[in-house]
Amino acid sequence: MKIKICAMLLLCACFLSCKEQSDEELFNKFVQRQSSSVDEFLLLQTADTCPPESLDKDYQRIVGHHENDVFLFEKAKSEKETRWCIPLLSCPLTEGDLAICMLIDMYKMSDDYFESVMCKDIKRKANSAADFWAYVHESKENRSKAIQNIMEWKRLYTSSEILVPWTEEEVLNHSFELISDTEIESFSFKRNSEGVLVTTCSYGTKDKFETYPIEYWRIDGCYLYVYPYTVTSKAGGIKIAKLKIDRESNILYGYRNYKKVMYKYSENPSGGI
Repeated sequence: MKIKICAMLLLCACFLSCKEQSDEELFNKFVQRQSSSVDEFLLLQTADTCPPESLDKDYQRIVGHHENDVFLFEKAKSEKETRWCIPLLSCPLTEGDLAICMLIDMYKMSDDYFESVMCKDIKRKANSAADFWAYVHESKENRSKAIQNIMEWKRLYTSSEILVPWTEEEVLNHSFELISDTEIESFSFKRNSEGVLVTTCSYGTKDKFETYPIEYWRIDGCYLYVYPYTVTSKAGGIKIAKLKIDRESNILYGYRNYKKVMYKYSENPSGGI
């Protein structure tokens, strides 16, 4: 009997030792990791700094499980400091910062989205990731905004909606007018006498003065770019993606800088500006 009891205890011990850790247990183990020296910090490696296959194994395991992100979004709020850091940042990363990094890598956030949405309200100094973390650490409100933007990216990443490429015929000599209770935005797309693609624009809110600048536009695959200079990078302008044009109702359904919008869609008389 004693032999059987010992055998059972041994089997239980082996089972417990081989039991697979949950993602939350792995996360806690990862963030609580210490360097060999008390005074040293651990350098965080993420998918934007090195190949995914060379990342820490626990890190890889966590970001590979998309269905278990609830605890990461909750952890993203944490301001508890860790021994992890990134270059150029004067303070250590918090548990929340690590969760944010994991969510960004989990949903393969594009550089374009990071620059145009995540860093939209940030005053760039070092022009690096340190600017983003300094913004997040500035207030709970900033951290909440960053988390909300990641949730929006997750919704786009996991959406079954398919973006449809633009054609020049759908844009040239057409107008878009944003359907909104508060915001004003409209475009009238033309080709000027010199052959340059230009648009008259209006921006503002229902209770404020509107502006009508002349800007420029181009099509790049699934995206229509509106920007203030003849030569510019994609970042900094307006990016409109098309889901569908309902020609019976004259409504364009799409995304404006990754936010879902609707525009009144109409055809203008042809001609230059």
